[in-house]
Amino acid sequence: MLRKLIWLLLGIAVGGAVYLAQRRAKETGRGFLEVMPEVPADARRLFDEVVARAKEAMEAGREAAGEKQAEIQSILNGNP
Repeated sequence: MLRKLIWLLLGIAVGGAVYLAQRRAKETGRGFLEVMPEVPADARRLFDEVVARAKEAMEAGREAAGEKQAEIQSILNGNP
C-alpha cells in the first residue's frame, strides 16, 4: 500500500513537472529541454500562489464567520 502511494506521488510530481515545462515552452517558444531547468522555480511560484490564495480564503471565511457569530449572538440575546 505504501509503495503504491509513493509511486502515485512520484507520478504526480513528474506529471506536474512535465506540464509546467510544456507550458513554459509554449509561452516562450523555446524547446522543452531548454525550459526544464526553470521548472523548480515555476513550481515554487505556483505553490506560493496556492498558499497565498488559501490564506486569503481562510481569512475571508474567518471574517464572515465572525460576522455571523455576532449576528447569531445578537438574535439569541433578544436584540434582532
